[in-house]
Amino acid sequence: MIRPEDVILDETGSLDNYGHVYRARLTNLNQVVAVKILSGDAAAQSLSELIKSWEKLNHPNVLRILGVSDWQYADPSFIVSEYHAYGEATQFLRENPLMNKSHIVLDIALGMQYLHSRSIIHGGLKTSDVLVTSTGRACVADYGLSTVQSSRSKDAHRYFSPEAWNGVVSRPSDVYAFAMCALELFSSALPWGVLSKKNIYNLVVHEDARPDRPQNSQELGLTDQIWTIIEESWHSEARFRPAFDIIVKSWPDGKEETPGRLTIQRSISLVTRPRIAESRGSPPAYQTTDPSPLSPTNSIASSFLRIRPLPEPPLETSPTTLWASSSTEHTSISVSSPDSPLIPTFARSLSQSESLPHLVPSSAPPSVKSFPNRISIVRKTPSLRSRRPHTISGNLPGRSVNRMSRTFAGMTSRSYMGSISENEGTVVDDFGGRSCKSHTDNPILLANALQAEVKDGQNNHTIDEHLHKVYQLASQSEIFIKKFIAANTIPTLISMLTTRAVSGEGHLLPVMIVLGTLAHDTISANTIYRSGTTATLVELFQSPSDTIAALAAWCLIRVCRTSEIVSAMIKRGLPKQLLKHGVDRPRPLVARYAAWCLGNLIHSDSVAESLLDSGHVHEIAEYLHHCTNPALSFGSTSEDVCAALFLVARMSRSIKLAKALTKAGCVKDIAAHLNSSVDPDVLNWSARSAGCLMRPNSSDMAKVLLDANIARGLARMPNVLPTDRVLPLASFAFAVQRFSCAEWGSGTRKALVEAGVTDSLLAALRTAAYEPYPRVHIELALAISFLGDVGGSAIRKEIMNAGGLTILKNIGAAAGRGSEVSKICNLAVVSISGNILTRNAASARTAFNHVWNGGCPEHHPPCPVRFDEETGHG
Repeated sequence: MIRPEDVILDETGSLDNYGHVYRARLTNLNQVVAVKILSGDAAAQSLSELIKSWEKLNHPNVLRILGVSDWQYADPSFIVSEYHAYGEATQFLRENPLMNKSHIVLDIALGMQYLHSRSIIHGGLKTSDVLVTSTGRACVADYGLSTVQSSRSKDAHRYFSPEAWNGVVSRPSDVYAFAMCALELFSSALPWGVLSKKNIYNLVVHEDARPDRPQNSQELGLTDQIWTIIEESWHSEARFRPAFDIIVKSWPDGKEETPGRLTIQRSISLVTRPRIAESRGSPPAYQTTDPSPLSPTNSIASSFLRIRPLPEPPLETSPTTLWASSSTEHTSISVSSPDSPLIPTFARSLSQSESLPHLVPSSAPPSVKSFPNRISIVRKTPSLRSRRPHTISGNLPGRSVNRMSRTFAGMTSRSYMGSISENEGTVVDDFGGRSCKSHTDNPILLANALQAEVKDGQNNHTIDEHLHKVYQLASQSEIFIKKFIAANTIPTLISMLTTRAVSGEGHLLPVMIVLGTLAHDTISANTIYRSGTTATLVELFQSPSDTIAALAAWCLIRVCRTSEIVSAMIKRGLPKQLLKHGVDRPRPLVARYAAWCLGNLIHSDSVAESLLDSGHVHEIAEYLHHCTNPALSFGSTSEDVCAALFLVARMSRSIKLAKALTKAGCVKDIAAHLNSSVDPDVLNWSARSAGCLMRPNSSDMAKVLLDANIARGLARMPNVLPTDRVLPLASFAFAVQRFSCAEWGSGTRKALVEAGVTDSLLAALRTAAYEPYPRVHIELALAISFLGDVGGSAIRKEIMNAGGLTILKNIGAAAGRGSEVSKICNLAVVSISGNILTRNAASARTAFNHVWNGGCPEHHPPCPVRFDEETGHG
């Protein structure tokens, strides 16, 4: 801790335009330093915890923190760090245009790579946080300050990722900000130019837009390779952004650090340099000023100003008591300034344990050589979260390659990027898997190599290595998938599937995984279907191996993407096969994927009614009952429950089918999950299935569901969902819509009000107000419109008094005029506040917007197995 009286500020040496950063001298060490004065709302006590991790950092591309103020005595709080005379990187590059910008940007990546390896998230990276040392290297400053104070930069939002606009900062959001910083440093132009904060928000969050590549990019040093890295780094999906170790490895000349590789131009004066005003108005970590080294002479010391210490604490105040209370405090991470009239400050409350992760001490920075050049395996398909990966034993002949285990990439703010491993050349992902090095990043070349090896047919070991690389690249981006498809990889895989189907599980698994991964759209699905491969997959589904059977069901889900393919598979008896060899068998993994597959096949009323006529409704209800009751299940998990609920929701497409499912006992199990579960995915599918059972003007079904306490289960849902899980609120709103249409009398309305559904609906609206999920906004607005229409003046008044109209108007305005979200929000506003004529018209339009066929969208679960470096296959 540093006492205020130990710091002497240079009153004339402010390093920014805001008086936040100063040159200073530590009296006890007689050392020139930089002092950052924190804002009045800074969480001063958090500094004492952060310094414990900052003191252990040692890397040439990370600003060294020398100490922080003692929170009991300093007012305001401050941070003491190394002083770097060249100041901010943008200023440095403007004054030295011949400098290699690529090296500066690589230094940023190296610094961020090191911070992430120490479990430190920057949370607000921008170019003003990048300083240049006396050796010409860039270093990252202000890391972790987002947990202490809100950003004071007017331009911080220009670097926000889509999730950062929601107040969620993570490793991937740092990667996104790095991409924006890289573009700014190469182009010497502020990201998004003169666009307003509101316009930037709409472009990034709603339109998935990114800045264009500069026309003279080659002249600026922005090569094709670097531009590709930038594009991957600002991907809209956080989980598809590369980790910094991947960026470093992929960067030109980034495979090895070369100390002192930068040469500073002679035009830089080490004695005096005119001060250049900051043109952007954003407070940098420092702004360069007179860079002459300070010395403790009388002439200089006379211009120094001491920091004002706080008065001595009163005797009755116990520091121990203050620290004890800090353990329960919450830190608010704000990533948006509150000066916008439309976009509010997004903040997320994190417990102290979340915002200050446990750090592993290290005496030296990791070697750049130890990091791979690719991203760990992820998937874009939203899926369920897993408790633990499922491992499968078995080795490929002649080598020990990758084990396969289940992946569950849940729809959370957490990103599944790799973390740094102690083992050289590997990345450990959040599921415990490892990705090995690859030097083949070109899908076309890799596809040609795979085809050549398959044609030669002599080396299965090399073929399996190529399959592994294809899977890793395909898991990174849809762009790679399309390139593999264009290179005719699918026919090669189909040929391999046919020949390996008789060779045993170990040889077959890699082919099935890659084939299912590439079946990502209707074109690839049709290619697989028209080759007759679906017949082979159906046969493989009957395999005694749970792994093969589950993989076959997953591949069939991926292939059945058009009504033509689905109809053909139904005619071939696939539903009966799924029931006979999957849902009805005590094989949890197989039964789960059979349920997902069967649910996706039910795309019309005729398919559902054929299952009813065949007596299969009882089997579906029995599967849900077994998954719900642990005493009856065979090790069922929440993923099994979700699959069963999804199947029920897809099956309930008419009042006849809903009553059949109710008679079979589904309602009791659905109500049990709604009223007791805290798993977001289980709640999502429970609400969706309850809504699908409800049909228009079906008061008898409404009575059955209400008697089972479905309404109370729905009312608790917004209160138990984690703040970062917003998508289940769409299913909640959908169920409220269906209940609102049960009857036009007062019975259902009274039950909903008594259960607290109205209050929960308003709470859900507030929670999702500025989340970037248009579908959730639309469903909630329609639910309010429905409820206001049938609920009468009392509910309409309650919605208005609770501020519901204001929230709806703000959501509509943020979405943009003419957008679907804006139209539906305006419709809901009119249905609540309009006169009798406009309300009636709004009600009719609301009913018209509701889709009564089905009600449950298709769902593509993740692959049940994946590559893992320990054994290389399954």
